[in-house]
Amino acid sequence: LALHVVTGSSRFEQRSLGDFLEHDERYARTAEFLQVFQAVWAGKQPAHPGRYYRSGINTPVAPGAEVPAIYFGGASEAAEQVGAAHGQTYLMWCEPPAMI
Repeated sequence: LALHVVTGSSRFEQRSLGDFLEHDERYARTAEFLQVFQAVWAGKQPAHPGRYYRSGINTPVAPGAEVPAIYFGGASEAAEQVGAAHGQTYLMWCEPPAMI
């Protein structure tokens, strides 16, 4: 099992979906989601009183199963930071070598 995390698209598309956070704040929310997701899956975090997510006492989602690998992409500095902190595989568009 692997999880491909997509933080969002253009400001216009995000707003049409009811998401009014700005670019970098969307990546902060993604980072928090991944922190909570990985902890809840593993049953390691008793509670999370975060900015975007709050959880109570957690029990493992799949006891004994490995936390799914995270595939993550994005070209901004915020995206690269979240990907480096939480992802196992970095995805990118077909960029020219100079942009990689």
